[in-house]
Amino acid sequence: MAFQDLTPTPKKYKIIQNIEGWELLGRKVVPPNCIKYDVVYVLPLLTIKMNKGSGLVSSVPSDAPDDWAALMDIKKDAKARDQYYISKEMVEAFDVIDIIEIDHDLYKGVRIAADLCKKAKVKNQHQVTKLKEIKDTAYKLGFNFGKMLVGEFKGMRVKDAKVKVKEQMVKDGLAIIYYEPEDKVVSRTGDLCVVALTEQWFLKYGMDGWREKVEKHVESMELYNPRVRVRFETAVGWLKEWACSRRMGLGTFLPWDKKWVIEALSDSTIYWAYYTVCHKLQSAALDGSTPGLIKPEDMNDAVWEYIFRRGPYPKGCAVSESLLKELREEFEYWYPMDVRVSGKDLIGNHLTMAIYNHVAIWDDAKMWPQSYFCNGHTMLNNEKMSKSTGNFRTLEDACVMFSADATRLALADAGDGIEDANFVENVANKNILNMTTEERWMTSVCLDKSVPLRSGPYNNLDLLFANAISRCVHEADRAYSKMKYRDALLAAWFQLQNAKKFYVDKSKIIHGELTDRFIEEQLIIFSPICTHFCESMWQRLGKPGLIVNARWPEARPVDPVLSSQYTYLLDLCRDARKKLDSEKDARQRAKLPDTSPVSFEILVSGGYLDWQEEILGLLVGVFKKNKDNFINNWRKPFMKHQLITSIKKSGLSKKDSKKRMNELMSFAQYMAQAAVDRGESALAIKTLFDEEVFLKDMVEVLGQALGLDPRVLVIRKVSKSDRGAKPMAPVFACTWST
Repeated sequence: MAFQDLTPTPKKYKIIQNIEGWELLGRKVVPPNCIKYDVVYVLPLLTIKMNKGSGLVSSVPSDAPDDWAALMDIKKDAKARDQYYISKEMVEAFDVIDIIEIDHDLYKGVRIAADLCKKAKVKNQHQVTKLKEIKDTAYKLGFNFGKMLVGEFKGMRVKDAKVKVKEQMVKDGLAIIYYEPEDKVVSRTGDLCVVALTEQWFLKYGMDGWREKVEKHVESMELYNPRVRVRFETAVGWLKEWACSRRMGLGTFLPWDKKWVIEALSDSTIYWAYYTVCHKLQSAALDGSTPGLIKPEDMNDAVWEYIFRRGPYPKGCAVSESLLKELREEFEYWYPMDVRVSGKDLIGNHLTMAIYNHVAIWDDAKMWPQSYFCNGHTMLNNEKMSKSTGNFRTLEDACVMFSADATRLALADAGDGIEDANFVENVANKNILNMTTEERWMTSVCLDKSVPLRSGPYNNLDLLFANAISRCVHEADRAYSKMKYRDALLAAWFQLQNAKKFYVDKSKIIHGELTDRFIEEQLIIFSPICTHFCESMWQRLGKPGLIVNARWPEARPVDPVLSSQYTYLLDLCRDARKKLDSEKDARQRAKLPDTSPVSFEILVSGGYLDWQEEILGLLVGVFKKNKDNFINNWRKPFMKHQLITSIKKSGLSKKDSKKRMNELMSFAQYMAQAAVDRGESALAIKTLFDEEVFLKDMVEVLGQALGLDPRVLVIRKVSKSDRGAKPMAPVFACTWST
């Protein structure tokens, strides 16, 4: 404060009295702008930062999670009250006051702090990590989507009312404007830095009219991630006066005041426009050592106006109009910026400033940034990269160690969101081997001709594989278009490779035409990630041209029945193999002969019982509303369902009631987990195909998967009352010779 002209003598202050925090606890104070209570009492908040401001804050338990948790603690814990000299009367008479209403898809209500804390099962104010996550959500939603319920500015948006309330409090002498760093700042000499009031030029972001245009444009931008969108909405409303100049370092001189240099973030908000024409200005040398076609001194404001804003050709211009027209055409060909990929730490400054400045310079919204993709930082093998610990790799290091393609694959697998990505070296190493294996297989099929192939109509397994290829192509294309490279890698490599392996392993002879299709489409959809491997194989196999110029595979329709059958078959083979291995292990422990079973039964359900269908209907409704957090949201409505509530009224004994409750709950839990694993289709009452008929058609494949003679496999349908088997989840039974 002494460095902000808030003390009688600038840069100096006088200590009037030293007070310890405990002396203030329980003191009666008058809260500013409190609509219900004339006085309140100073209470302890254990999570407060004692190095920020005075260490005293107004408590807003309706919207501040830390405040709500602290208030609940002190209300419930008599020992804590005694420890901090707080009497029962100081807290019990004070209720949470509703001051903000929020209307958003993520939350609708008037007590976001209390509601989110209860939902997250916050027990006390010591759960710092959980409270911080809730606080971030509560503050962002409250600021961007909240509306005032009380006070002089009732009905006004919180983001607008905040400014008005601040101005009113300053005017009434209830507050002063005071600045401090957002986070701890330490100088190179090790001193703790404070904010000083000095001469400075500011850019007035957030001005009415300007901010509204930016807000409207952000609504239309593709941001790829809802959490990123919330951050941008917050940044647009938060960004106000920005100190844009300094007196040292590299940069552009402030045009009207040459003793100042424009600071880096303010000087880099439309440089993408410069990229479109820089090749004509800098020639072949980026450092300017080789003169370009145009001299720097000839590039005045009027010239830039002509290039960027279709201004008139400047009078007396030293650059020919034909050359400037060529620059303008270059700019208009490349602009607007379709996508900017950057770190999440730049959302609150550089990226938001870029939108503001594009809006300021170009009237046409078509020239403003179209999309931003924001990512987190990079970890290495689940740990933060650090030179001091040796857990560090440069891109060059990684390419030398693993090759460029394996590095690209591990980077794609590292993650796409704003959470920190994790580069795992084992992923790179393992997939070098996988790509080598695939190279040998493709070579053996196409060049060595050592793999037998057949032609003619497709059999059932061919159809399943062909459909799996189509599904992987669709999913990879969708993921690439949304810049979700981990999902693209999953579809274009891991899932497609698994489908091929299953097809090849379970086929007596693979289909030649279908195999050719797989190889071509595998290389094309995998090439954006592992370009060199795919290009090399493309050339070796004699494909035309370069793979980078190859057409994307035809979007063949995906048959939902075949997709369901394929997933069903994979799951069944896995579960049946587990059952068979478990039986063999038990026989081995019992020292019984190591023989094959005389029969292996696959029992297929005849359908759901009526009460099971009721539960499935309930779960489907919950799944549609809470798809992302279904597993944590189905129990509450389930416990309110009449199947549960009617147990108490049924007159059953305590033992029978418990048995019935366990029956209902176990089925609901099983199906809820199935929905998490397999999606909404797991909750379908009617299956897309007849399981018994399908499995009988695939009996040869099942025998191959289990290593059993198909003649020992028995597939039969059981009645609805058999509660072991469920639709799409058969059960198994083994019979062995004595």
